[in-house]
Order: sequence, then structure tokens, then C-alpha cells
Amino acid sequence: MNPEFAFAHSEFGAALVSTSSVDEGTAEIERALKLWKDNVWMKADLAYAYIAANKKPRAEKILRELEEISREKYVPETVTASVKAVLGEKDQAFESLNRAVQENTSQIALLNDPMFDGLRTDPRFETLLERIGLS
Repeated sequence: MNPEFAFAHSEFGAALVSTSSVDEGTAEIERALKLWKDNVWMKADLAYAYIAANKKPRAEKILRELEEISREKYVPETVTASVKAVLGEKDQAFESLNRAVQENTSQIALLNDPMFDGLRTDPRFETLLERIGLS
């Protein structure tokens, strides 16, 4: 209904990426970020798309951007954890997720996001779910 609703473009894009429509999904997420440049969740979605497109250096650049942004304003640990997860940096992703639990953030419930798929087989994931009461 609203072609300028950035969140819808980003979520639609991430869904497309997860169903292997990587180019189309990436374009939707990039469109979302043109509408809402400083949204850190959309940046994480773009990192997810870049990994799916075998553009790891671009995803790594997004992680550096998020780390830089976090020096000036709050960036949820779940956001950085999701990017670290798609980059395959499991230890760092779990460190961020554990900090998110300590922060008592409501966003920890977003662990069902496909960006965390690479962590699901790790025993630490089940332990994390138990800690937050989702297991």
C-alpha cells in the first residue's frame, strides 16, 4: 500500500534471498536502505544478501560499519550477532548473543531469523535457547 515503506522492502528482500532469489532480494534491501539509510537491521539484511551472493567482502564491510555506528549510538547486539553469524564467525556471534541476553533485550526472540541458521547445529545455540526460555 505504501511504496515508501522501507521495512516492507527489506523484509521482502530478505525473504527473497532466503528462497534463492538473491539478486531480486538484494535489490529490495538496497531500495529499503535508500529510503531509511541508517537502519541497522536493514544493513544486517543486506549483509545476509551479500553472503548469499558470494560477496563476503561487502558483508564484512557492513560489519565494520555497524561496529563504527555502535561507537556513537546503540546497535542491538542481535544485529551484530546476525552479521557475524552469516559471516561464519560463530564464536563472535555467540559472544554478541550472550551480551544480548545479559542486556535483557526483547530482540533476542528473533533467533528464528534465517541469518542465525548457521548457528543452529552448534550446542551453544540450544543452551542459549534454554537460557531465554525458548527451548
